Amino acid sequence: MSWFIIQAMKNGRNGNHDAQKANLQESFGMRMARLRQMAGYSQRALAEELGISHRMVAYYEGETNRPPAHLLPAIAKALGVSVDQLLGLAVVSARKRPQNQRLVRTLLKVERLSPRSRRAVIDHINALWTNEHAMNNGEG
Repeated sequence: MSWFIIQAMKNGRNGNHDAQKANLQESFGMRMARLRQMAGYSQRALAEELGISHRMVAYYEGETNRPPAHLLPAIAKALGVSVDQLLGLAVVSARKRPQNQRLVRTLLKVERLSPRSRRAVIDHINALWTNEHAMNNGEG
């Protein structure tokens, strides 16, 4: 673990000393794996989201205490946490997982499309829903 991370944890950046002591016992890799699972990602799905190989995700989740500095913001964003939370400097509050993680990840990808493409996807979803709704109500 880097000197900066250890010093920040010793100084109590977030004011939660007990949680920070617990986070010191959890390696970066263990924390990353836990947060990935909480977010509903497989190693392969997270790797695809980050544009790296699944072997690199497995490596980062292994016994390493050397987080990939250049990927920290992207990993944190994909997992829905802050970089401080990813590093164990801040506590990750428990949250309810959406039931369909694949759908959530797909919709996040749709958000990154151009406005025109995004509108086409939304129109298609609305048409499918209207059709399904009509069939379920005996209108089709």
